[in-house]
Amino acid sequence: MNYIGIDLGTTNCSLAVSTGTGIEDLSIYQAVGEDLFDQRIQLPSFFYIPDSQSALKFDSYPSFGSLGGICGGYARELAAREPSRVIQSAKSWISLSNENSSNRILPFHPDSSDSEERRQMLLSPIEAQAKYLQHIHEQNPGAFEDARVVVTVPASFDERARSFTLQSTSLAGLQKVTILEEPQAAFYDWLYYQSSSPKIGSRVLVVDIGGGTTDFSLLTYQGGNWKRSAVGDHLLLGGDNIDLALAYAKEKEIGSSLDNAQWIQLLSLCRELKEECLGESVISDETLSFRLIGEGSSLFSSELTVEFSRKEVLDFILQGFFPMLESQDIDEEIQKSQRDLGLREFGLPYETNPCIPVHMHKFLKHFCPDGPDSILFHGGTLKSKRVRDRLQQNLQEYYRKEIQVLGMPHPYLGVSHGACIYALARDGLAQKIQSGLAHNLYLEVERSQDHPVFYCIARAGQEESQPLVCPSVFQLKGNQQARFPLYRTREIEPDQVGRILEADPEGVPQEELVSLSPVYATLPASDNYVPVQVSTELAPTGDVKMELVSQRSEERFQLSFQPGGQKEPQKILKVPSQVEELFLNHFGRGLHGSGKKGPKGILKTTESMLGSKRSDWGVDLCRLLAKVLVGRQKSRRKSDIHEQVWFNAVGFLLRPGFGHPLDPGIFQNLDYSTFTQYPKQIQNRKEYWIFLRRIAGGIPENF
Repeated sequence: MNYIGIDLGTTNCSLAVSTGTGIEDLSIYQAVGEDLFDQRIQLPSFFYIPDSQSALKFDSYPSFGSLGGICGGYARELAAREPSRVIQSAKSWISLSNENSSNRILPFHPDSSDSEERRQMLLSPIEAQAKYLQHIHEQNPGAFEDARVVVTVPASFDERARSFTLQSTSLAGLQKVTILEEPQAAFYDWLYYQSSSPKIGSRVLVVDIGGGTTDFSLLTYQGGNWKRSAVGDHLLLGGDNIDLALAYAKEKEIGSSLDNAQWIQLLSLCRELKEECLGESVISDETLSFRLIGEGSSLFSSELTVEFSRKEVLDFILQGFFPMLESQDIDEEIQKSQRDLGLREFGLPYETNPCIPVHMHKFLKHFCPDGPDSILFHGGTLKSKRVRDRLQQNLQEYYRKEIQVLGMPHPYLGVSHGACIYALARDGLAQKIQSGLAHNLYLEVERSQDHPVFYCIARAGQEESQPLVCPSVFQLKGNQQARFPLYRTREIEPDQVGRILEADPEGVPQEELVSLSPVYATLPASDNYVPVQVSTELAPTGDVKMELVSQRSEERFQLSFQPGGQKEPQKILKVPSQVEELFLNHFGRGLHGSGKKGPKGILKTTESMLGSKRSDWGVDLCRLLAKVLVGRQKSRRKSDIHEQVWFNAVGFLLRPGFGHPLDPGIFQNLDYSTFTQYPKQIQNRKEYWIFLRRIAGGIPENF
C-alpha cells in the first residue's frame, strides 16, 4: 500500500509518498524549456495550449499526447510570451461560487478574440486542475498503484469548491482520493516530527499565504488530542496580488498605459524583484533601470525604461501588505486599511483590502480573542523571514505576550508531506487531528412574509461517516427541479440539526450567515408531492454528501451543486495498455499480425476490453485510439483486410474531424489523400470513401 500526498497549489504542485514509514518526495518529469526536460521536485501550475500550427513539434513532450498541451516549467515560461494560451490560477477560479467555476473560460485573457479556434481550446477550471493531476499521475505511475491519495485544498474552500476539486481528481483518473485542508496539512507536517507533548489548552494559529490565497486556521490541544477548531474566510490574496499591485503602481507612476508585451515584462520583473527584496540580503538604495520592449517588429517596436530601488520595492510590500498595526482597536484598523491598491482586472475577484495583518486579527478576534500561544507559517510568500517577523511582531505587540514561532520542517513541501502523513493517519500509522465539519450548514426552505427561514442540516464538528437525518419532513413536487439556497455560519459552536433559524423583521438572520452556492434536486416521482427528509454526511473523501430521503420508498436523491443533477465527468483517459497492444499486434508488428482473422473485429474486441460500447466512448478516448492507428498507417498496406479495417476504425474514431485539441496534430500526420492500394476490391473502395466522408470536417480547405 502506498500513501500519497499531493499539494495542488495555485502556483506549484508537489508529490510525496510513503509505504508506511518515512516520507519521500517524488520528482515530476516535465518540460523546463524548448526541447529541454528534467525531473523537478515541483510542477508549476501552468498549462500551455499550442495552436494547430505548432502542436506537432510538441508531440514528444511529457504527457502531451494525452493532455493536448504542456504542463509545468516550460508552460510558466511561455506565459510571458503567449499569455492568451497559458492557463494559470485555475485553483482561484474553482473557488468562485458562480458559473465561472465550471464553465470553459480558461486561459482567461481580456484582450483575446472570440474566434472559433479560441473557443475550441478553452477549458474549465475543473479540467485545468485535472491536467496537472493527470501529468503527475502519468509521470509517476508506479506510485499510484494500490494507493490512498490525499489532495489538498484551501481550508476556506466551500462545499462546492471541494466538490469541484474531487471532480478534477476523477477526470484525471485518480482513485481512492480524499481532500484535506492545506493549513491542516502543514500542521500534520510539523506534528509528525514532534516528540514532546504540548500543554493542555495550547492554541496554534496556522497562517498559510501562497501565490493566490491566504488561509487562517486555529488548532487547540484538548484531552490529549489536537483539534481544528476554526477556519477563516476565503481570501484571494497572496503573492500574485503583490506582483500585480507593484506592477500596476509602477504603470501609474509612468503615466501611460503599457501594451500587453510591456505589461507582461513588467509583471515578471516585479515578481523577481519581490522575491529578491523579501530575501535575507541587505537592501540598498541603489536605483535599478530596466527596459520594456513593446509590441511590433524589432525595427518599429517601442522601448520604455522603468526604474526601481530595492528599498522602494520592500517598503511597498511591507507597508501595503504587512504593515504594523498602530491601534488596539481592530475596527479602527480595518477602516484605516480599507484601501484598494488598484489591481488590474484579471477576471478574479481579488480581495480589495491588501492588509494581511488586519485579516489575521479579524479572524483571531472572532475565534481566539486572547490570541494564540504559537504560530505556524506556511506558503511561498512566508518563505521570507522579513514577512514572518512582521506578522509575529504584529501579534506580540497587539496581545502583549510572547508568541512562539513553530519551525517548518519542510518550508517548500510541507503541504504535500502533511497530506501524505494524513493518509498514514487514516490507517492509524500517524497521529490524527480531530476536525470534522468546519461549520454549520443551513438550507433556506421558505420565506415567511418575505423573510427567509433557515433550516440546520449539518453541524460544526460533525464527524466523518456520521450520517445525520433532519427530523422535519418537507413536501416536494415530483418531476420538478427544486432549488435550495445554501448557507454556513462563521460560528464554530455546533448547532442542533433540524433547528429552524428565522430572520428578524428587517430580514436579517439572527446570526451571521455566509451565502454559498445553491443546491438542486429533482425527484422523478409520478405523484404530485413527495414527503422527504434531509440527510447529510461528511464523506470519507472530505466533502459533504447531501441527500433527500423519500418517506414512501426510502429512495435517496442527491442535492447537487449543478442544475439537473450531478453529472459524472468524462474522464481524461490514456489508451489502456491491453488495447494498445491489440492495435500494435495488427498494425506495426510482423507481416499479418496475430490471429487467424487478422485485424477483423478490432473495434468489437476493444469494446470487450473496455467494457463499454463504442457509441459510449468519449471523444478523448477516440482521439487517443486514433493516434495509435495513425502512427502506424503504413501498416494498412499489409493486406486488403488490413486496409479495410484501418479505414473503418480511423474514420469512426476521428469523426467528424474537428472539435478536439488533438485534431490539428493528427491531421498533419494523417495520409487521407492516397486512394486505396487495392482498387480492384470493391469493399476497399467503399471503405475509403466512407473514411473520407467521416473525417471531412478536419481536412484543410486546400485539399
